[in-house]
Amino acid sequence: MSLEEDTTDGVAISTDQFAQLMGAINASQARMEEKFTEFRAEVWQGQEDAAAKALKRVRYEKPYAFKRKGNEEQAAFNAKLDEKVAEAEAELAELDRLQLLLFSVPWTH
Repeated sequence: MSLEEDTTDGVAISTDQFAQLMGAINASQARMEEKFTEFRAEVWQGQEDAAAKALKRVRYEKPYAFKRKGNEEQAAFNAKLDEKVAEAEAELAELDRLQLLLFSVPWTH
Protein backbone atom coordinates (compact mmCIF):
# COMPACT_ATOMS: atom_id res chain seq x y z
CA MET A 1 0.00 0.00 0.00
CA SER A 2 1.75 3.17 -1.14
CA LEU A 3 1.06 6.58 0.31
CA GLU A 4 0.70 9.70 -1.78
CA GLU A 5 1.30 13.08 -0.17
CA ASP A 6 -1.45 15.69 -0.57
CA THR A 7 0.29 19.01 -1.09
CA THR A 8 -2.54 21.16 0.31
CA ASP A 9 -2.63 20.10 3.95
CA GLY A 10 -0.03 17.37 4.37
CA VAL A 11 -2.52 14.49 4.71
CA ALA A 12 -1.36 11.20 3.24
CA ILE A 13 -3.88 8.81 1.68
CA SER A 14 -3.34 5.42 0.14
CA THR A 15 -3.99 4.58 -3.49
CA ASP A 16 -6.89 2.37 -2.37
CA GLN A 17 -8.43 5.23 -0.39
CA PHE A 18 -8.01 7.52 -3.37
CA ALA A 19 -9.71 4.97 -5.63
CA GLN A 20 -12.58 4.65 -3.14
CA LEU A 21 -13.00 8.42 -3.02
CA MET A 22 -13.02 8.66 -6.80
CA GLY A 23 -15.56 5.84 -6.98
CA ALA A 24 -17.79 7.64 -4.49
CA ILE A 25 -17.45 10.89 -6.43
CA ASN A 26 -18.32 9.16 -9.71
CA ALA A 27 -21.32 7.41 -8.14
CA SER A 28 -22.51 10.71 -6.67
CA GLN A 29 -22.13 12.42 -10.03
CA ALA A 30 -24.11 9.64 -11.74
CA ARG A 31 -26.92 9.99 -9.17
CA MET A 32 -26.96 13.77 -9.63
CA GLU A 33 -27.17 13.39 -13.41
CA GLU A 34 -30.01 10.88 -13.02
CA LYS A 35 -31.92 13.21 -10.68
CA PHE A 36 -31.36 16.14 -13.05
CA THR A 37 -32.71 14.10 -15.96
CA GLU A 38 -35.79 13.15 -13.91
CA PHE A 39 -36.29 16.78 -12.87
CA ARG A 40 -36.00 17.97 -16.47
CA ALA A 41 -38.57 15.36 -17.56
CA GLU A 42 -40.97 16.48 -14.81
CA VAL A 43 -40.59 20.13 -15.81
CA TRP A 44 -41.14 19.25 -19.47
CA GLN A 45 -44.26 17.24 -18.59
CA GLY A 46 -45.54 20.11 -16.44
CA GLN A 47 -45.09 22.54 -19.32
CA GLU A 48 -46.94 20.21 -21.68
CA ASP A 49 -49.78 19.82 -19.17
CA ALA A 50 -50.04 23.58 -18.67
CA ALA A 51 -50.12 24.17 -22.43
CA ALA A 52 -52.83 21.54 -22.88
CA LYS A 53 -54.94 23.11 -20.12
CA ALA A 54 -54.53 26.57 -21.62
CA LEU A 55 -55.53 25.24 -25.04
CA LYS A 56 -58.65 23.58 -23.62
CA ARG A 57 -59.58 26.73 -21.74
CA VAL A 58 -59.24 28.87 -24.86
CA ARG A 59 -61.18 26.33 -26.91
CA TYR A 60 -64.12 26.32 -24.50
CA GLU A 61 -64.08 30.08 -23.94
CA LYS A 62 -64.47 30.66 -27.66
CA PRO A 63 -68.10 31.61 -28.29
CA TYR A 64 -69.99 29.14 -30.42
CA ALA A 65 -73.23 29.74 -32.30
CA PHE A 66 -75.48 26.75 -31.65
CA LYS A 67 -78.57 26.05 -33.72
CA ARG A 68 -80.33 24.25 -30.88
CA LYS A 69 -80.42 24.71 -27.12
CA GLY A 70 -79.68 21.00 -26.58
CA ASN A 71 -76.42 21.29 -28.50
CA GLU A 72 -75.35 24.21 -26.34
CA GLU A 73 -76.18 22.29 -23.16
CA GLN A 74 -74.28 19.24 -24.42
CA ALA A 75 -71.21 21.38 -25.21
CA ALA A 76 -71.32 22.92 -21.72
CA PHE A 77 -71.64 19.46 -20.16
CA ASN A 78 -68.71 18.16 -22.24
CA ALA A 79 -66.56 21.11 -21.17
CA LYS A 80 -67.29 20.46 -17.48
CA LEU A 81 -66.66 16.75 -17.95
CA ASP A 82 -63.30 17.47 -19.61
CA GLU A 83 -62.33 19.68 -16.66
CA LYS A 84 -63.24 16.97 -14.13
CA VAL A 85 -61.34 14.30 -16.07
CA ALA A 86 -58.27 16.58 -16.26
CA GLU A 87 -58.48 17.24 -12.51
CA ALA A 88 -58.75 13.50 -11.81
CA GLU A 89 -55.76 12.80 -14.05
CA ALA A 90 -53.73 15.44 -12.23
CA GLU A 91 -54.67 13.99 -8.83
CA LEU A 92 -53.76 10.46 -9.95
CA ALA A 93 -50.43 11.67 -11.32
CA GLU A 94 -49.69 13.38 -8.01
CA LEU A 95 -50.64 10.23 -6.08
CA ASP A 96 -48.39 8.14 -8.35
CA ARG A 97 -45.52 10.57 -7.78
CA LEU A 98 -46.01 10.48 -4.00
CA GLN A 99 -46.32 6.71 -3.98
CA LEU A 100 -43.09 6.39 -5.95
CA LEU A 101 -41.40 8.77 -3.52
CA LEU A 102 -42.75 6.91 -0.50
CA PHE A 103 -41.69 3.47 -1.64
CA SER A 104 -38.30 4.53 -2.99
CA VAL A 105 -37.13 5.77 0.42
CA PRO A 106 -35.66 2.97 2.55
CA TRP A 107 -37.30 2.53 5.94
CA THR A 108 -35.07 2.77 9.00
CA HIS A 109 -36.04 1.80 12.52
